[in-house]
Amino acid sequence: MIALELLAAIPNPGPEAPPGVAHAVGVVFGYGRWIAYAVCGLAAIAAGARCAIEVRQHGASSDAARQLLMALVGAGVVSGAVTLVNAAVS
Repeated sequence: MIALELLAAIPNPGPEAPPGVAHAVGVVFGYGRWIAYAVCGLAAIAAGARCAIEVRQHGASSDAARQLLMALVGAGVVSGAVTLVNAAVS
């Protein structure tokens, strides 16, 4: 019982960024987010182009279609990560 009272007496301040750091961290996360989106978009474009080329040349594109799907899944993972980080930061 005494241990619980001692634990209850310990202050628990909310998370707060040091002065001047919040803006810099926000800028870094902002650039990182857009770079990740650009990489996912370029991967989707490259996989789509490869899929079209393979269909035109060989008539089958299972490997290229899988790469396109993985690029889109990667974009979903990036979007989910951005949402989680934005929720945690704000």
